[in-house]
Amino acid sequence: MIRFKRITKQLTDLDEPIRTTNLVNLTIQDNELFGVIGKSKVEKSTLLRFIKALETPDSRNVLVNEKEVNRLSKKYCANIRKNRYSFSTV
Repeated sequence: MIRFKRITKQLTDLDEPIRTTNLVNLTIQDNELFGVIGKSKVEKSTLLRFIKALETPDSRNVLVNEKEVNRLSKKYCANIRKNRYSFSTV
């Protein structure tokens, strides 16, 4: 299971804040198929990067199997990306 709890991410351009991503209380159950749809520049890729443990949110409340992603080892995260989650982009 993947769970997001009040996710925030401040994005910057040349050290200036440009926008914040806010995602609240999203839960994706094991074996659940989901999609991310939105206009350009709404941080869909950032959400996927959080799930794949390639990036951590400022609030650090991404849980994979009830474990905080930012506390997982690089080896464990690589294993998650390789064996657990699959993504396609269009």
